[in-house]
Amino acid sequence: MALLTPESAVMGHLVVAGFLLSFQAGARADVEHIDPVPKGGVSAAVIVPDSAPLVHTRQIMARSNDDFPATIKQLETILKNAGSSLERIVKLNFIMTRDEQQDALRQELARGTFGNARPAVSFVTGKLPKGSAWSLDAVAVGTRRPAWKQVEHGDGFAILPPGTRIYVSGQAVPGQDLGEATRKTLAELRETLKFLGLKEASVVQLKAFMQPMAEHQIVQEEVVKFFAGAKATVPPVVLVEWQSSLPVEIELIAWGGRERAGEPIEFLTPPGMKASPVYSRVARVNDGKLIYLSSFYGKTKNDPAAEIPEIFEQMGNILKKAGSDFSHLAKATYYVTNAIATKKMGEIRPRYYDPKRPPTASLAMVTGTGLADRTVTMDMIAVPSPRVKANEYGPAERGHGLSEQDVREGFITLFDGKTTFGWSAAQVKDSILVDGQSNFAPGNGTYRFDVAKPGVLERGVIARIKQIGPVRFETTSTPELRLPIRLKEGLQLRSLHFKPTALVDITPRALGTDWKTINHPKLPKDRQPTWTIQDGVLSAVGGPGCLEYQKEPFANFLLQMEVRTRLRHANGGVFFRAIPGSFMNGYEAQIYNRSHDGDVSRPWTWATGAIDDRQNARRLVSRDGEWFHYTIVAAGDRLATWVNGHQTVDWQDDRKEHENPRLGKRTAAGTIQLQAHDAGTDVEFRNLRIAAWK
Repeated sequence: MALLTPESAVMGHLVVAGFLLSFQAGARADVEHIDPVPKGGVSAAVIVPDSAPLVHTRQIMARSNDDFPATIKQLETILKNAGSSLERIVKLNFIMTRDEQQDALRQELARGTFGNARPAVSFVTGKLPKGSAWSLDAVAVGTRRPAWKQVEHGDGFAILPPGTRIYVSGQAVPGQDLGEATRKTLAELRETLKFLGLKEASVVQLKAFMQPMAEHQIVQEEVVKFFAGAKATVPPVVLVEWQSSLPVEIELIAWGGRERAGEPIEFLTPPGMKASPVYSRVARVNDGKLIYLSSFYGKTKNDPAAEIPEIFEQMGNILKKAGSDFSHLAKATYYVTNAIATKKMGEIRPRYYDPKRPPTASLAMVTGTGLADRTVTMDMIAVPSPRVKANEYGPAERGHGLSEQDVREGFITLFDGKTTFGWSAAQVKDSILVDGQSNFAPGNGTYRFDVAKPGVLERGVIARIKQIGPVRFETTSTPELRLPIRLKEGLQLRSLHFKPTALVDITPRALGTDWKTINHPKLPKDRQPTWTIQDGVLSAVGGPGCLEYQKEPFANFLLQMEVRTRLRHANGGVFFRAIPGSFMNGYEAQIYNRSHDGDVSRPWTWATGAIDDRQNARRLVSRDGEWFHYTIVAAGDRLATWVNGHQTVDWQDDRKEHENPRLGKRTAAGTIQLQAHDAGTDVEFRNLRIAAWK
């Protein structure tokens, strides 16, 4: 049961329907709404795509209970200046001075003020600066997509770019007064930023839990001094009055730079701090979507021992629908109204958390939870779990005109049925290949094509094709005879397939003989990857590290293998022409099944099929959890890849010669290395076969 309104919380009548995703006009089409309440203008949770910049606003104060239109006008102006709008809001946070105000605010939300946005919402009650009746701050999807290298700060907002998002738990350092405590706490937060390799300019938002609210100006002045001293812009600040033995606690959100591969979320402990089984000091969201949850209330009144499990049960259901779980919460804010609720929270929440993966958190005792007779409410941010079984991209794809059996046999397409990718001086007319020559020079194997118009096919020798329809032939020339295919005298093809022959099996059968591990020189032994072989399948878990083929190096070759990633967005790779014995210094064919916003025509930077840092894959063909067939070709200065028979890369290295392919072109022979990329790697390899030539 999702208790999203005061009325439903009291009566317990709003029952969650089946899992519902809502793609609304006005808001981003790829923002997903979990259990939206159309008449209420809100959702139980909102999932934001990983490529979305997120606008975080300052806290806007309303002067009276009837000041909703003017307050929303301020919010609209801030969002407009940030390149967003009311209809792009994904989260609203309200602080009220009386619990009863929630009814009126929800009525305003139900009037459609935010169009079809239907954000997640949270409510809490406490004192505000003098003259304020209630306040709000918002998170909205932005539209600006420059090649950012820093957070953008503006009048009343900061924009969290796509990439790595940082959530730091509330930190508190005692002081003689509120000013000193604020200064010391900000100094400690600076050390946390340094631990993360960040500076003050990376901060997107501060939230200060403080007392008394009458002295809020002291906190704000110290914040201004802190950022001015670092020559950084002051980010948006949200103030919440709490009841505590400490005058202030401050949490923050920051940008950690470009997305990082591996586990979608990491939980970190800075030096000098102690890890806790119920909250993490820092959560680093390396990549992936964010899930904003509305605040929830228990069904039971004035009984935190009953309310807390009821809330966790509701959140667990919503997280499951959103493809997440309690081990993938990034940030939690617990609001309680008395010491008993604080004690019960400490006793009960460990039941739901993995002690190694609790979220960052702040726990604040406040005047009210926003709903009368309720002693607890919670506000959460999560990320999808890679262990939740979900196919976000649809079924795996394969090359033009290939069956599943063709792919298993090793066929690849030399024409994709739509473009001239992989060809020179060619044309495509009505899905038919006309003229030109292939950039890839195939060798011995089976050729299979569908003729639309007769003509001449030249590959060293001339073959005059007189019939229309399917044609198949085999070649058995010397391995060194590798010539491009040329279409001449009007020959037109609907499809063109090739299956290499005479491949040698190099599948790892045992470790330490033909294949040896190379570990990262600075990685502790307990963090090194685990390599196991069972029933012809090589498994790589953890990392970074690699497994190198020892029998011989290869310069020019065609390599085929089957690969399966067993976790969502697990990362691996295949290095080739690598410096023998060196830790992954070679060309790399990527393994990373991910695309932007679920669009397989927009693969991620390191998506499967890409040549790392050289050419991105043009389409995401493979899927996590399913075996896919990988073909890698190195021929002189030209490199190409196919995934499930679909060509993903065709790249010519025009750099100067260099021993290390990371720094220049290497045409000399090098080793094959299989990569375990990071701690989140869980990748399997089987049926490795290679054909090499001089």
